[in-house]
Amino acid sequence: MANQGKVLFLCSGNTCRSPMAAALLHKYLAERYPEVSEQLEVDSAGVHTISGLPASDGAVEVMREEGLDLTGHQSRRATEETIREASLVLAMTVGIKQDIVRRHPWAGDKVFTLKEFVDDDAYADVVDPFGGDIEVYSASYREIKALVLRSLDRIVELAGGNDVG
Repeated sequence: MANQGKVLFLCSGNTCRSPMAAALLHKYLAERYPEVSEQLEVDSAGVHTISGLPASDGAVEVMREEGLDLTGHQSRRATEETIREASLVLAMTVGIKQDIVRRHPWAGDKVFTLKEFVDDDAYADVVDPFGGDIEVYSASYREIKALVLRSLDRIVELAGGNDVG
């Protein structure tokens, strides 16, 4: 991820998990590693969505706790170009990772599940809160926040000039 690298978070609909993860990573990079924050683009997309959907109400509400505003978020569908542009792709589920690698084998060395990237646990998903109540969203938010915080140093290390893979 030398210079203008890009971290891409992927989930199903790009209305809950991936926009929360992207907003949290952007915030923590800016607070703790401002020089890296300026060099590293952080984005999100969905593999089973249409473009232009707003963030879910639950995601908007729990992100307010963090002082982040997702009201302007609009979903977008992950494409081959989206995957190609990313230096690092962090999927919320094993199924999403497997789907991306199956469709784009050339991307295999830069696609991880978020939990795998943090814990080397390739077979663990971040549970989708979509359709759940605010407690479900809060649990998902707390899980994503912890994973993003635990991934920060590794992302910064990779952004320092060592490509993923």
